[in-house]
Amino acid sequence: MDDAELDPARSAEHADARVLQSADILQSDLSREMLERFLNWHRWTVNLPGTYYLQVVRELFRDNRLARNSFEALGRVVDLGAVRVPLYRLAGQADEVTPPEQLLETIKLVGTPREQVSTAAAECGHLSLFLGAHTIAREWQRIGQWIRCLNAGGARTVREFEQAA
Repeated sequence: MDDAELDPARSAEHADARVLQSADILQSDLSREMLERFLNWHRWTVNLPGTYYLQVVRELFRDNRLARNSFEALGRVVDLGAVRVPLYRLAGQADEVTPPEQLLETIKLVGTPREQVSTAAAECGHLSLFLGAHTIAREWQRIGQWIRCLNAGGARTVREFEQAA
């Protein structure tokens, strides 16, 4: 329990800040029920075995082994250069986990031809990329169109997609 939970005035301020932050993440005004559902989800953590968690933190985050082509998964070294499929990269302009600059650098790591890589930026943070009402309504609709176009054998390049949209 932190000090804010012990002091009623600070606890109320803390709760108000959580509501505002949650509403910002979800890009929506929140009912009490929706706020509670979100906060319950946000508190839930994935129960990873300690060794696996430490390996992920050490190898992926600290040592950046995936980007260095030295990360091993299922007994094989992962080579991002072998990725040669169309990619759609969606960056959150205020992403506090994966800054847009970091996402944009992935183009140097994959084998996908540049003309098959689409990139967009949304006005949001990390969680809003996946949970934000505006992001889902705008950006994910566009991603859905992009996937439908690919599945229909349509546009194979960014230019063709832009012309078809």
